Amino acid sequence: APRQMHYQEAEKRRYRLKYADKIGAKYTLLIGESELEAGKAILRNMTDASQSEVPLDSVNVPLGST
Repeated sequence: APRQMHYQEAEKRRYRLKYADKIGAKYTLLIGESELEAGKAILRNMTDASQSEVPLDSVNVPLGST
């Protein structure tokens, strides 16, 4: 099941990614201010560290899932 991490303050991305790795996340979806403005998110594969931009309207993650 997807796990969500919410950060209200700007924190360094590497610490968020380190936590995602610690909990065994296979993928992370990164959405910051610039991504919101562009209507895109960054989908990162935690296994090989590859990442790609995806349109926000194509993201299908149930809100409230943990």
